[in-house]
Amino acid sequence: MARYFFDITDDLLSVTDGEGEECASHQHAATRVAQILTEIAADTGSGDGQSNLTARVRDQAGQVVYEAALRVTGMWIDPSEHPDQRKAAPRERSAPAALAA
Repeated sequence: MARYFFDITDDLLSVTDGEGEECASHQHAATRVAQILTEIAADTGSGDGQSNLTARVRDQAGQVVYEAALRVTGMWIDPSEHPDQRKAAPRERSAPAALAA
């Protein structure tokens, strides 16, 4: 098994993996980096906005062998603004002329 290092960058910071992880193959390393990115996205999901995550996978020689990116965009929907949730405003009715007098 080979050791791969997963360097992660988001909109605010960059983390260089100094420990690495044993992976059975290049494909396993690619699968693992997808898991890492989705775990980070799940932990940082805050609602409105966009988060861009990027990962570079390095081999034991320090060469970048794979790159992956994940963009998460979220937006809270205000029920009063959402067309399916809008309720028609009650209409004011005027009394018929015969009753108004």
